[in-house]
Formats: sequence, C-alpha cells, structure tokens
Amino acid sequence: MNIEKEQGFIGKMTHKEPYSEGWEELSVEERIIYWLEANRERIGKEDRIEDFRNFLLNFDASYGKLDADSLEQLAYELRKQEHEFWTAEEKRMLWNGVFAMYNTTPGLLGLKLANNARESYRFN
Repeated sequence: MNIEKEQGFIGKMTHKEPYSEGWEELSVEERIIYWLEANRERIGKEDRIEDFRNFLLNFDASYGKLDADSLEQLAYELRKQEHEFWTAEEKRMLWNGVFAMYNTTPGLLGLKLANNARESYRFN
C-alpha cells in the first residue's frame, strides 16, 4: 500500500489490536498498518514508523511465512543491525511486529515447530 492509501485506510478503520477479533481475516499489509497505528506512540518519529513499515514489508516479501528458517533469519537481521540502526527497544518491537504480522505468538510458533519436527520423524 502506498502512503495515501494507507492514510485513507487508517482514517476509515475501526481500531483493531493485534490478535483481537477479526485479526486473522486481515491481510499481512493491513496487520502491519494496524500494528503500526497501535504502537505509534512507542515508535515515536514519523520517519521511524516508515522504517518499521519497510522492515516488516521487506521481511514478508522475503519469507512469506514464519518458520524455523525465517525466525533464524529475523534473529540474524536484528543482531546484525542492533548497533547500527535499531535500538534494543526497537528490536523487541520489530520482533513483536513480525509475530503480529503472521498472527502467531512465540508460544504457538514453538508448538508448531515442535509438532512439525515430531511429524517429520513419524514415518522415518
């Protein structure tokens, strides 16, 4: 979404919080917009909001889902840029933003990964 469309979307939206009713029906782009709006005060400056938006959109474009590999890559990206670009608080927020973007929590993802690993050994 471009900024004009986003601003129009935000102006029309009813306030949604991550994991609230209807969250699962939203597209990834809509979840990012809502998550940014819900965290606007914590993020602060408008240019940082755009940085967060770009990071989340690029992560989704690169990986498309959250699994063991993409989670490892997320940790690597945030570690690599920790002292260059993102503060420790921003890094925690990005981590939460990625989980909200894919409508999961660390606990649910852990269960899914454990179940996938167990299933992969089931018929071997």
